[in-house]
Amino acid sequence: SETFHDIQIPVDFSWGVEAGPLYVFIYAGPSFSLNVAWEESVAGISTSFYSTTSGKDFNRFDIKLGGGAGLVFNDFLRLKIGYRAGVLNGCGGDMAKYCTIRRGQFTVGLAYCF
Repeated sequence: SETFHDIQIPVDFSWGVEAGPLYVFIYAGPSFSLNVAWEESVAGISTSFYSTTSGKDFNRFDIKLGGGAGLVFNDFLRLKIGYRAGVLNGCGGDMAKYCTIRRGQFTVGLAYCF
């Protein structure tokens, strides 16, 4: 099992057009990700950022590139869908020789704009 928590700061550029009561848009750009907590358990052996054996061999920072599209209904309801692909290897230190971890993220969002 794996538990992963991160904070992402997206820097998106968007373009859209109005079509009656709809506003249709696309967006793209990088997202800077800082991994706050990570823990993995395999066959009863637990590894995390805080473990002394191999936690130091994983990177906490990642850059994700991606984009998506969305709709805004009547200026107050927003539906958005997108994908971001991790660019940097999650393995660091000596582990980078033996493994490659790239994290992708598929997102769907629904928001009320006020």
